[in-house]
This record gives sequence, structure tokens and C-alpha cells, in this order.
Amino acid sequence: MVGLPDFLTHDAGEVYASVTDQGIIGYLSDEQLDGEGFGLQGEGSTLFVGSLWAGNLATYLCNRDYGGNGAETYEWVTRREPNGRMHDLGAAGSDQTFASAFTDSGHASPANVLVEQTSYAWANERFVILEYHLTNRGSRQLDPYWGGVFCDWDVDDSAANVGASDAGNRAIYMHPAAGGPYVGLALLGDAPQANLTFVHNPTYVYPNAYIDNTSKLRFLRGIISVPTAVNADDWSMVCSAGPFAFVPGAEFTMAYA
Repeated sequence: MVGLPDFLTHDAGEVYASVTDQGIIGYLSDEQLDGEGFGLQGEGSTLFVGSLWAGNLATYLCNRDYGGNGAETYEWVTRREPNGRMHDLGAAGSDQTFASAFTDSGHASPANVLVEQTSYAWANERFVILEYHLTNRGSRQLDPYWGGVFCDWDVDDSAANVGASDAGNRAIYMHPAAGGPYVGLALLGDAPQANLTFVHNPTYVYPNAYIDNTSKLRFLRGIISVPTAVNADDWSMVCSAGPFAFVPGAEFTMAYA
């Protein structure tokens, strides 16, 4: 696939955000060689890495974030035909709209799930919206199924962040314990909320340089839920939706800010 980029950076508003055609957010890998992350215009990125997480079993969980020092599998892969690379749609639906598409073909046992991603940014705003439209094009009963966005934020000192969640507004946010900028996620639209949780990086990320799929599924489903990060430390977060009856031919949409 040539002629189109694998990431584009929203810069229409007061924040910048790189989005990709491979489910990963901010950069193309946790090495941060390609992409600009997410942050206020003119300032450094507050995002280490982010990803769309989705699945129904620990053996079928798709994501693309940490490399795990080469041990992790990247399940989300750019759709080859039609070309799923990043398309700049101009001011279609917002002041700056991008579109791409990817599938679960990187999984060891793919279920033929298609994700059509559209992202939106507006002038003078401090947020970007990511919309995911998922279609089960295969024959597997992926029911129940959950999806969500994971973000590993590093706001100023990454080891000194705290945060809280707002269930009424379906939002979760983080900031430095000493004060400073706030970052976070919110589930938009009418998709059922599953979880608003913090992920303690020293517990879940540091041992293997990635999060294992059993833990990812537990976070997506809300079996593990840490709605408040009281102690200043290195935290990530998950904002998830579901369960969805993702049977063959079914489709649904999730949107996040």
C-alpha cells in the first residue's frame, strides 16, 4: 500500500493528536519513532501510548500498544483492500476529519472483524473524538464482546500522577499530584458503559513490558475496576463499552473523546 500515510496528526484545535490506521494512538509503536503523541499545542506529549482494545476472550483480545520487548503480538493491521491507510477528509463533519480502516488479521486466530475509524477535531477545542465502527464479517459468535480505549498518560512526572472518574459523565481523568494539566477519556453516544478504571503500571505493565490479555479483558469487562487513583504513581486508564451481541453480521459504534 503506497501513496497514503499510516498516521496523521490533528492540529486544528488547541491540542494535537496523532491517529493511525493500526489501532494504536499517538504513535506507531511504544518506541515513539513515528507520530507526535497528544498534547497542548507547542508543548510536549502527555501520551506515552494508547490503543483500541476489543475482544471477548483472553484468547481473542485485539490491541496494539506496548511491544513487550518483541514478545507482544500486534493484532490490529491496516486493511489492504480497499486501502485502509489514513485519509484526510478535510472539513467533513468537523474542522479536520481523518478516516482509516483496520482488521484483526494480525491475531493468531482472526475472526474477520473490521474496524472503520473516523477522527474529528475542531478549532479552539481541547479534545479530539475517535469513532470506531466495528463489523463482524466472519462466522464466529463473538458474544458477549467488549471494546474500549486504553491510554498510558505521562503528565509531567509520570511517577506522580493521580486521578478520578465521573460515572455520570462517563469520563475518567488524570493530572499531576502537584497540580497541572488534566488529561482523560470519555465515552460518548449511547454505547453501554462497561468500565472507567485506572491501571497501575508498576503492577500490570512493568513486569513484562506489556499487559497480559487476561488482565486486559478483566479491565474491559469491569471485573477489575479502580475508579480513583489516590496515590501518586505511574498510572494508565481504560474507558470501555459493552457487552455487545457481536454475532456474525452484527455491527456497532463506539465514540470517545
